[in-house]
This record gives sequence, structure tokens and C-alpha cells, in this order.
Amino acid sequence: MPIVVLTAHNDQNLALQSIQAGAQDYLVKGNVSSELLIRSLRYAVERQLSIEALRISEEKYRSVVNNIKEVIFQTDTKGNWTFLNPAWAEITGFSVATSLGTPLFNYIYPDDRLRNAVVFRTLIEGKKDDCRYQIRYLTNCGGCRWLEVQARLTFALDGTISGTTGTLNDITEEKLAQEALRQSEAREREKAQQLELTLHELQRTEAQLIQNEKMASLGQLVAGVAHEINNPVGFIYSNINPASEYASDLLHLIDLYQRHYPHPPGDIQQEIEAIDLDFVKKDFPRLLSSMREGANRIQEIVLSLRNFSHLDKAEMKNFDLHSGIDSTLLILQHRLKQQSARPAIEVIKEYGNLPEVECYPGQLNQVFMN
Repeated sequence: MPIVVLTAHNDQNLALQSIQAGAQDYLVKGNVSSELLIRSLRYAVERQLSIEALRISEEKYRSVVNNIKEVIFQTDTKGNWTFLNPAWAEITGFSVATSLGTPLFNYIYPDDRLRNAVVFRTLIEGKKDDCRYQIRYLTNCGGCRWLEVQARLTFALDGTISGTTGTLNDITEEKLAQEALRQSEAREREKAQQLELTLHELQRTEAQLIQNEKMASLGQLVAGVAHEINNPVGFIYSNINPASEYASDLLHLIDLYQRHYPHPPGDIQQEIEAIDLDFVKKDFPRLLSSMREGANRIQEIVLSLRNFSHLDKAEMKNFDLHSGIDSTLLILQHRLKQQSARPAIEVIKEYGNLPEVECYPGQLNQVFMN
């Protein structure tokens, strides 16, 4: 209810005390007309209504500020808290009473303080009017929480910067969810990479198995061919020496006949001239010698084919590198000969005294072949 004091005392001190006590006006009898009294009463009622409306508005604002989940803050230009709503205590565990007047930097996570100081200085220096960023704040229990900061400058009546105001929104759960998602994506990427590596390993193993099967088939084919060649060559080689002895005996017998019968009958003399007996006597031993060398060559090739046919053997074993190289060179001898586009390739062997090595002979021979 509005109060208007009407008194006969024209006392300035009493008037001031009345106003301070809640009176809307102070009137002195004898100086008040009916019109002035009515206007004073109307103004008193209007002022009371305005005060009541302001009170209700302030209560609503205070209720909103006190119950909002976000921290509402104000700081001075030095970064000291000048206002904090109750959400501050709910989020950080620090009481509002003990926090007011203290530097906000005391509550920033140590690793984030430099960044926060740079942002705050940028605001206070007027380089920006507002800002929005995410940072970690300490809690009273020794942990930290992620807060999204929205801040802007505040100004005094003279237009100078008086500090900052804004909100702190707790986004810890959102950050934890993002981190969990990031870790999940990292695990899935790792699984995908592992699956890709496994697939490549399976493909490599499959290719190796196919190669082993090919080499096994090739080894069997080469071994069969070597066996088929070796039998007739062995028969030829084993008869060359007796044939050479028989030829030597026959040629010796012809020499005896020619010494004892230097003048054979006419038909025999004609036949001697027809077959050029002197040439045959000289060339026949050379022919047998060439056959022996050819047989030796075939035996060497067969031996190399036998060695090469062991490509299907997959076990580790001691292996003479020199024999592997020799076998490969022997098989590739035809490629070393002179061709129309290039001269013959001379292979110079300067083998050292190498011990046998434990390896897969077939695969190593394949390397030499390639």
C-alpha cells in the first residue's frame, strides 16, 4: 500500500526519514491544495505499482538465474569472479561464496590456462566483443569437467570496459561420448586394417600354394623327362667304350691286312677308294669320341634336371649354392649362346669356399632361374 505523509511540521530531516522509511511523498499542511494532494496520491500509487512490478520481475529473474543449469558469471577486468549463480557449485563443487573475488584462472585445468588467458586478454583488450570456446575446469573433488564458455564484454556507464559476462555450459557427457566414439572408430579402423592385412596374407598364401603346386607339377614333369632320357643315354654311354675297343681292333686288323696284302684284288681296291678308307680310319675314332662327349653332356643335363626336379620339396635342408647355380646355368645354356641380336654371354665363375646353407632349395633355384 502506498504511503503519503501529511503533517504540519515543515522539517526537512523528518521528510527525508519518512521517504527512507518507505513513504512515497511528504506534504506539509497549509501548503497542499486538493489538486496537489490528488496528484501526489496518484503518483504514489503509480510508483508503488512500478516498485511492485520491479520486485516481481527481480524475483522471476533471480529464480531463473538460481535454477538454470548453466553457470552465469561476471568478472572484472582482472579476471576475478564478481557474480556466480548456484549452478557453479553444482557443476564444480566450489561454493559461490568462497569463489567470488578469486581469479577465474585458479579453476582452469593447468594445461588449458595459457589458452584461456589468451582468450580473456583478447576480450579485455577490446580486440573482440565476444567469444565461444571449450575448456576444462577443475572440480572440488580433484577432477575436471569440460565446459563450453560463451563470454562477452561488459561496459561501465562511461563506455569503458568493466569486465566480462557470460555462461558456462557443462558438456562433459558430450565430450565423453565423442571420445568413446573416436576410440570406437579407431578400433574399427584398426580391425579393418587387420582384416586387410589378413586378406593380403591369405592372398599371398594362396599364391604361394598355387606356385608350390605349379612347381610340384613341374618337378614331377622334369623328373619324368629326366628318367626317360637317362635310360637310353645310359645304354648309349655304357656301350661307347666297348664300341671304341671294337673299332680299334677292327682298324688294327685292317692295318695288318694292308701290311700283308698290299695289293688287294681290283674289286677290293675299288671299294677302298669308294669309301675313302684312310679318312674313315682317322675319323671313326673321333666320331666315337664325339659320341662320348655328347653322352657326357646329356648325363650332365639329366643330372641338372634331376636337381631342378626337387623344386617341389618344401622342407628346409642344407644346400650347396654352387651346385644350384651350376644346375641353373646348365639348363639355361642355350640362352647364353650367340644370337642374332647379341654375342655369346660368357659366364665367369669365381666361387668362394662357401659352406652349405639351410634354405628351401627349390625356391632358391627358382630365384637363380629368374
